[in-house]
Parts: sequence; structure tokens; C-alpha cells
Amino acid sequence: MSSVEFTYVQPNGTDKTVRVEDAGSVMEAALRQGVEGILGTCGGNMSCGTCHVQLSAELFAKIGGPEADEEDMLGSLDDRTATSRLSCQIRVDGDLRGARFRVMGSGS
Repeated sequence: MSSVEFTYVQPNGTDKTVRVEDAGSVMEAALRQGVEGILGTCGGNMSCGTCHVQLSAELFAKIGGPEADEEDMLGSLDDRTATSRLSCQIRVDGDLRGARFRVMGSGS
């Protein structure tokens, strides 16, 4: 396994750059690294929205949009954007090298 470095923009506006192994989800990495605003209350089951992140248009196009179940959960969030994703559904791999995730800090 190789490591991947990417950045979370926390709700207070500060950046937190992390280096993680290319396994698991972006939510799991955030929880291990103490990223503010990512709670992962439902444990990655797409039922709470507490791992909501916004991606750049470029990153969204690169890794793809949400599937139906994720889309349903995102639809219930007030602060959803066109490039919103649940970080529990984004797998850490080399495609995320240098990525930035804006933590929305929302959820039900």
C-alpha cells in the first residue's frame, strides 16, 4: 500500500492536511486524524449526513458523483451543493492525491 496526502478544509476555515494509506474511506481517515466537522455518526451507512463534504468540480468529475442511496441522503441536507458527497462513500486511493475536501459539518 502507498500513502496518499490530501487536505480537509474544516468548518472554521483551517486546513488539515493528512497522509493516509490508500485504504478505507475519506470519513474513516478524517475520524482517525481528528478532522473537525466529520462525525460519522452512522458509521458509514449513509443514514446521517454527518460526513458531508464538498469537492471541487474537477475532483467530482474525476471520482464521480453519488449513487442512488447516497443521492437520497444528500437530498435531505440543507447545505448540499452540486459537488457534495458523503465522505464515507469515497474510497481513499491514488486519485485523491492532493485533493481538497470542504467539510460541511452538517447532518441530521
